[in-house]
Formats: sequence, C-alpha cells, structure tokens
Amino acid sequence: MKRKVLVCLLSVLLLLSLAGCGSTEQDPELNDSQPSGEVEQQPDEASGPSVKYGELLELTDNRETNGVVIVKAKITPNATSKLTVAQNYHNAVDLIAEQGYSDCELQYWAVADMSDGSEGKVISFTVPADIVEKVASGDVVATQLPDLVTDLWILPSLSN
Repeated sequence: MKRKVLVCLLSVLLLLSLAGCGSTEQDPELNDSQPSGEVEQQPDEASGPSVKYGELLELTDNRETNGVVIVKAKITPNATSKLTVAQNYHNAVDLIAEQGYSDCELQYWAVADMSDGSEGKVISFTVPADIVEKVASGDVVATQLPDLVTDLWILPSLSN
C-alpha cells in the first residue's frame, strides 16, 4: 500500500515538473529594454508600421512628393508627465531606426483622452531630415530629441 502511494506521489511530482517545461512565458532577460508596467507593441510586418507606445492612428507617407512623413498617434498617460512626453520621442526614434522612415522629415503628433472625456492633442514636433539621418545612424537617441526637434508643442499641463 505504501509503495502505491509513493508511486502515485512521484508520478504527480513528475507530471508537475514536466508541465513547467512547456511554459510559453517569455524570459524577462530577453526583453530587458522594456520598462516595467509598459506594454510594447511589436511591429507587425504584414500590417505595416506601428508605434512602440500607444496606437498608430494615421501615417501619411509623402516621401515621394515632398519628403515628409506625418504620424498621428494616440497615447495613454504614463506615471509622470515627463514619461508621458518622453514616450513620443521613443515612438519617433523607433519609426526612424527600426521601421524604415530614415529618409524623410518626420512630423509627429499625439493625442490622448482628456479628463473631460474628449480627445485632445498632447504633443507635436518635427524631426528635421538631418536629425532623422543622425537618429538612423545611431548618433542621436530619444533622450536627445527634445533639444533637436523643431515646432515643439507640449500640452501646458504636461510641461509643469
């Protein structure tokens, strides 16, 4: 009787240990660039461009006619106003460096849901073509963009 109980317990333990081997959970070390609490959207090659943080609402590619790409994104507030603004620079860098928008001027703007339930613009800026080239080559990173973009406008409540 004791032998049967022991065999059953060992079988259960073996099954439980094997069940853990089939886990599809991603190793956190593989994605150490992702700040905790933020969800990153991976670009889906089949469906076209996307933004790293938030949702891409519209992308107008006028590179052939005037060398300009216009990006409209919808973001969600982050832990602080500074991070809410910063995610937009990361979106621009990702579009330039990772998604092939390295041969243009990038005009970027983002909206978000306001406290009154409406949707309003929270940031807009232009990344000039010469800065786009520097981003694409890795000479400029997202944290440097605020000093290099033109036509920068930030919702006053996020500037405080």
